[in-house]
Amino acid sequence: MRIGTGSTKSNGPSTWSRHSLKYYMSNNIVVGILKKICLSILIILGLYWVIITIRTEVLVDDRGYTLDSVSRDTGSDVDSDGDKGKGYGIMSPCRPVGLSDDPLPITALSSSPGSGNTWTRFLIQQLTGIATGSVYKASWMKQAGYPGEGLTNGSVVVVKTHMLPYKKFQFDKAVLILRNVKSAMIAEQKRRHYWSFNRGSREMFKDEDWERFTMIYGDDWLNHNTEWIQISEPLYIVLYDNLMNDLKSELRKLAQYLGFTADESLLDCIHNHKNSLKKKKNMTELYPFNKETELRLDGYLEEICQALQTRYNDFDCTPLYAF
Repeated sequence: MRIGTGSTKSNGPSTWSRHSLKYYMSNNIVVGILKKICLSILIILGLYWVIITIRTEVLVDDRGYTLDSVSRDTGSDVDSDGDKGKGYGIMSPCRPVGLSDDPLPITALSSSPGSGNTWTRFLIQQLTGIATGSVYKASWMKQAGYPGEGLTNGSVVVVKTHMLPYKKFQFDKAVLILRNVKSAMIAEQKRRHYWSFNRGSREMFKDEDWERFTMIYGDDWLNHNTEWIQISEPLYIVLYDNLMNDLKSELRKLAQYLGFTADESLLDCIHNHKNSLKKKKNMTELYPFNKETELRLDGYLEEICQALQTRYNDFDCTPLYAF
């Protein structure tokens, strides 16, 4: 007797096996598609992060302020050759801006980061009608209303720099923007963290990075401003708080130094549009300096004041201490 045998003949995989194979294959296809979709999303997010990161300087100026929808139509102000006369736009509310036909003295617009250089460039462009340049070549700044970005010759009225006076570029004269080291440091920290998760949070002033930053920035602020005060000739000092509190008077004096005149109607217009660089919502008031850092930074302010009074006997440092 035969036990456990039968005459059934197998001609291929069982129905169960065939269904399992189909399920396995279809499942793998779905998983593969999902993986590709996830990878594509990650790539897109990564590219987006890169784009918004490199555009930070356009979107945040040296004061820790954001630029308004900063003239997406800036091309209406200045054409590809820098010619004037096509329109004003958000960043040219008072007059069109273009390159100078006649060569101007190469004038540095120097400052430590966070001291209001970008804002001052905006004011000077409206004051003179001439584009401002920069030792940096941030091409997106041209789209943000600064058609002379990257130029360092006499076609621009001033040239932005955060460098020391004897580094690489030679200037005929200079303007130095001075801002209280604490205020400038906070503004620069906000700019550095504009796209971070800590933006607008006290946390950006509490970690080890902030402690290191106060050391590095404070030393650089002192060194930068001391060198420009002692070496540059001729040199015009702009105190940030004077610009904020007495704009028209300060612009009159600055225009004279740059070789321009400004009538009252122009000054009124600039004053009315001085905040075209829109201020961000402030965080809750805070004082992010411990006692040791405070004493060190106050000492730096004293050193800069002494340097100013050594060069200009009657220099009033009071606005420099404003915080």
